[in-house]
Amino acid sequence: APASATPQQQEGYRFLSSILPASNIKQVESEALKRQAEYHARVSDLEGRLALFHARLAMESAERGRDHEYTMDEVVYKP
Repeated sequence: APASATPQQQEGYRFLSSILPASNIKQVESEALKRQAEYHARVSDLEGRLALFHARLAMESAERGRDHEYTMDEVVYKP
């Protein structure tokens, strides 16, 4: 167990090592790291898509603002 682990975590590590042979611990660790990498890739993809959405939203908002300003000038202020 890592030195920084809490007593509850250390107990969990001891329990895990008592029920799993050493080779299985390596396999479990390998699978956990694989899942972590997959989740990280998903999160990175979602963050990228969110950033793209925000950029598109900002551009659309600016365009609508210009359209609104033009309409106000043409319909409200000029007549």
